[in-house]
Amino acid sequence: MSDFSKIAFSSAYRYERVVAKGSTAITTGASLRTMTIAHNLGYKPYFKAWYTFSSGKYFQLFAGTTSYNIDGNDEQVEDVYVDNTNLYVTLFDTTFGAGHSGTIYYRFYAEKLS
Repeated sequence: MSDFSKIAFSSAYRYERVVAKGSTAITTGASLRTMTIAHNLGYKPYFKAWYTFSSGKYFQLFAGTTSYNIDGNDEQVEDVYVDNTNLYVTLFDTTFGAGHSGTIYYRFYAEKLS
């Protein structure tokens, strides 16, 4: 049995402190579409993001061919990167169809991306 009575948190440490979080609507179309999510922190922050389309399933945001059709809708996350002011997510509809709508949920942390 663990004794948790001596555990303490200190404001001297960040503990993955969330500095911004939210969500943004996404829509794919007949070409590459880049979504820009502002954080304006002045450095490249550590971040976590998830996305969902119409199935109601949530997936961690990652890029590459293994993201193709993960939600059964012919979408692919082509690229994900962050700079000193924004997070960029490039989506691709591989069928060149009308596209799909969904949501990206994100969190930016105080820690710098290393």
